[in-house]
Amino acid sequence: MNAIFPVILSGGSGTRLWPLSRAMYPKQFIRFFSGQDTTFLGAAMARLKTDAGFAPPILLCNNDHRFLVREEIERAGIKPRAIILEPVGRNTAPAIAVAALAALRENPGAILAVMPSDHVVKDDVKFMEGVKRAAKVAATGKLVLFGIKPTEAHTGYGYIKQGAPLEGFNGGAFKVESFAEKPDKEKAESYLAAGGYYWNSGIFVLNARTYLEEVARLEPAILEAARSALAKATDDLGFLRLDKTSFAASPNISIDYAVMEKTITAAMLPLDVGWNDVGSWSSLWDIAP
Repeated sequence: MNAIFPVILSGGSGTRLWPLSRAMYPKQFIRFFSGQDTTFLGAAMARLKTDAGFAPPILLCNNDHRFLVREEIERAGIKPRAIILEPVGRNTAPAIAVAALAALRENPGAILAVMPSDHVVKDDVKFMEGVKRAAKVAATGKLVLFGIKPTEAHTGYGYIKQGAPLEGFNGGAFKVESFAEKPDKEKAESYLAAGGYYWNSGIFVLNARTYLEEVARLEPAILEAARSALAKATDDLGFLRLDKTSFAASPNISIDYAVMEKTITAAMLPLDVGWNDVGSWSSLWDIAP
C-alpha cells in the first residue's frame, strides 16, 4: 500500500475574492477564465496521481459544500479514499489531525501531503518530485513544509527563515530557524535583501504519527476532539460525517500556530513550481491568460 496520502483541505470560503467567491460557492469551485478546463479543486485532486505512487486522496470539506465536492470528483474521474465532512469550521490543525488518524488506520507509516484546494501550481511534475523528496524527510520523523523563494517583497504571506541543512539530504532540506508573520513593506524588503527567507506556502508533508504526537503534546484538546469526532463519525451516502459535538469541542486554530511554530521537528524544503495562493484579485490577475 502507498504510504503517501494526499490530503486536500477544502473548508475555506475564499472571502478575499468576494463577490465572485462566496461562502456557499468559494473559489476552489469556480472557473475564473474562459477556457479554464478545471477548477482549483479539480486540479488539486489530480496533482498527486495514484499511478505515480500516491494513495487516493482524503478530502476534508465543509458540510455545506459536499455536493459541489462530489460533482468535482465525478468530473475528475477520481475515487478518493474518503470525503470527510466538517460539521463546523475549526481551521487546519484539527482537520489535519482527523486526516492523520484516518491514514494511520490504513498504514502505520503514513505520510500526509497536505494541500489547500484553492492554490495554483504550474509545474505538476516538479511538484510530485518535491513531495516525494519531502516524504523521505518526513519518514525520518519530521514535519516538512514547502518554502517558496520570494520574487517580490510580498506583504500578504508569512515568511520562513531557513536554518541549517539537515544531515543526509545533500543540502535539499533545512531546519526552520523561525517563522515571521505577514510583514509590512519595509520588513518584507529587508527579508528579500537578507536572503534565506521563503514564503510559507501552506503545503505540508507530514509524518502522520509525529504530527499526532506533537498535537498531543502542544494542543491535547485538538487530538481528543479529532479522535472522538472520527470514532463517532457516520457514513452518509459516501461521505464520512464527523460527529458535530466532538469536533466543535476542538480549539479553532491553524497548524502553523498549533504545531509548526512550536515544534522542534519542523523542516523546510524550497520549492519552485510556479505556486500562487490566488488570495486576492491582484494574484488572480497575475495568473490570468
